[in-house]
Amino acid sequence: MLQLRKLYSEPAAFDPVEFSAGLNVVLGERSLKSDKNNGVGKSLSIEFINFALLKRKSESRVNKIPKSVFPETAMVCLDFRIGDVDYTIRRSIKESEQPRITSEGSTTVFAKADDALKYLGTKLFGNNEGKHPSVRQLLGPLIRDEGSEFKSLVACFDTRLRVPDDYTPHLYLFGVELDLYRAVRNILAEIDAVAEESKRVRDSVKLLTKKDIEDARSDLNALSDDVVCSSDYDHAFTPIEPIQVFEKAIHHLRAVVFVICREGVAVAKTVQLVTEQNARCTFLCLVEVTSHGL
Repeated sequence: MLQLRKLYSEPAAFDPVEFSAGLNVVLGERSLKSDKNNGVGKSLSIEFINFALLKRKSESRVNKIPKSVFPETAMVCLDFRIGDVDYTIRRSIKESEQPRITSEGSTTVFAKADDALKYLGTKLFGNNEGKHPSVRQLLGPLIRDEGSEFKSLVACFDTRLRVPDDYTPHLYLFGVELDLYRAVRNILAEIDAVAEESKRVRDSVKLLTKKDIEDARSDLNALSDDVVCSSDYDHAFTPIEPIQVFEKAIHHLRAVVFVICREGVAVAKTVQLVTEQNARCTFLCLVEVTSHGL
């Protein structure tokens, strides 16, 4: 179990928030200038906790605080306990991908925030890989996004992000094995992929044939029948000698045409190498020779 102890910053940019065992309630304190308790930092305190627990910088409201109010180099610090071991995590906006975790007198600076998440996951869940949600999955329903509008127990992220519903953390908290749920999700993903591919094929058929796939299938079946009939006819038909001679003549003519085309390409390349004036003279000469030849 992860138990929060203290939220603060280095250097101090806001008053520290200390937590005790059991239920903690954060109340907005009225100031001398106003009787209102809105906009005094309650939600922002939660955002600081979420940022310290490695929420993506691009999705965090902490990243939107003016630099003049909270410098990029300032560290958001969170003291917490997992089991009977105390930890402190420090993370700045400028170096959000290099968080620092201190425990038992040793500090580790991570190259990536994802590496720090894996480290926390190991400390929180042990080495039971696949038997638990990720740290961020577990924190989703516990630290809900304000943009979730609190309309659904499952939908805990900003509605504009359209994050698919994920029951993993809820099932885990209720003590339900996750293997079956993940298997079902994989099957549903495969079904969606097949449906998407089917739609792509239907669209391609309609683009090529200008017909729906059902009509195109009918045409294909008719063509298949014609091919079968043609194949049967070919097997029953025995070529006679005049037809064989005719086929040989066609092959010979094709070979002659190929040679003529090849020679024509060679002549065209040669003509390109001649200057424009010489090419024109050559062309006139060729015309004259051709006329006498005819």
